[in-house]
Amino acid sequence: MAKIQTNLLTDIQIRKWIRAGAPFAKSDGGGLTFTLSAAGAAVWVLRFRHAGRRQEVTLGRYPDMSLAAARLMAAKKRIALVDGINPADEVRKAKSLRDWTVRELISDYKNLVLSTLAESTQRSYGRNLKRIENGMGAMSVQSVSPADVVAQIERVKAGC
Repeated sequence: MAKIQTNLLTDIQIRKWIRAGAPFAKSDGGGLTFTLSAAGAAVWVLRFRHAGRRQEVTLGRYPDMSLAAARLMAAKKRIALVDGINPADEVRKAKSLRDWTVRELISDYKNLVLSTLAESTQRSYGRNLKRIENGMGAMSVQSVSPADVVAQIERVKAGC
């Protein structure tokens, strides 16, 4: 098996290319690519094949993500690929969760799960869901921890 060349780029080259300002894409090997858009956006992209399809995922912006950090992130994503995990799917899942509010999550839960439970369970769970929604409904799901939810329920119970 032929060894794949990696670590083909240097920080000096990258800075020189950015100063030149012409859009381009240069490979560092192993699917890691540095791209510069016509608008001047410099980003790291990992290109890979999964289930027979060519795909890519943006890893981060340069200089926020250094060359060394991009190489490390690309290596982690390639290891995930070996384990059968598609990095592009992981990004899509994270993005979809990031956009949800607690209120939207509760509404989805009520429609898909709560409505299938016994009536007494619906009332009991419904009360706690209402307490959570009233206190933190506008918050992003990603910013809420389980401890926040418990604390909100306890605050409302203490006020009753």
